[in-house]
Amino acid sequence: MSLKIKKVKSKQIVIIALVVLIAAAAYIQYGYNPSGNSSGDISDLSAINTPAASETRKMGEAVAVSKETNAYFAQSKIDKESMRSKNIDVIKEIAQDPGSDKEIKAEANKQLLQLTSHSEKEMKIEALIKEKGYEDVLVYLGDDDTADVIVKAPSLNASQTAQIYDIVMRHAKITGDKLSVKNMY
Repeated sequence: MSLKIKKVKSKQIVIIALVVLIAAAAYIQYGYNPSGNSSGDISDLSAINTPAASETRKMGEAVAVSKETNAYFAQSKIDKESMRSKNIDVIKEIAQDPGSDKEIKAEANKQLLQLTSHSEKEMKIEALIKEKGYEDVLVYLGDDDTADVIVKAPSLNASQTAQIYDIVMRHAKITGDKLSVKNMY
């Protein structure tokens, strides 16, 4: 009986750890998109200045939101990779733990594959967008099939925004309504 209770408790601990990882990933995604949807602004980041709330925007119109872009892009990339690395380490521990249940290992491996896939897609999309002449770009793919793209550019016209939408939609396999493109300069 005691062995069965220990097994149930260890399963619960592993499941809780997985939930915490998912919550941490959601928190990070929310930090870059605090409105909780793909069309919101990112106004609570301290280095970013957003347009007045009374301004109206059209679909495909980009919004300039920052002055300190070099520091923002550099720090954001470091933060993204650091958190992803921590998540991967924890998931690998769970997947390789000989005491973990098969279902838990399978879920951990699934999450590991998803993190790896997101990372590869983000890097590919960033490279393709930079290839269009942009100095810097950040791409965040969410677990809910959303994407946030921040491009270092003084402005984006509708044609440029459409090019970015096309790249992200093709390579991330998401729909345009789940995609947000912003510019910073």
